[in-house]
Amino acid sequence: GLVGFQMLTGRKPFGADRAADATLPAVRTLAPGAPEALVAAVERALRPAPAERFPDAGAFADALDADGRMPAP
Repeated sequence: GLVGFQMLTGRKPFGADRAADATLPAVRTLAPGAPEALVAAVERALRPAPAERFPDAGAFADALDADGRMPAP
């Protein structure tokens, strides 16, 4: 999620002095042309509560492929 955020927006999601209650900037605001499925997957991967993130890398990959733009392996 962190790498995806940085690739889409050109910046790191959190600074070095990140507070525990820091909020993540909206990917859609920083990368308005990015595909919706990609934005949703990256934002979900970065949610603060572990239970709200993807359960594994396979689920994350499936979400990235949701808009049909990722090439099949």
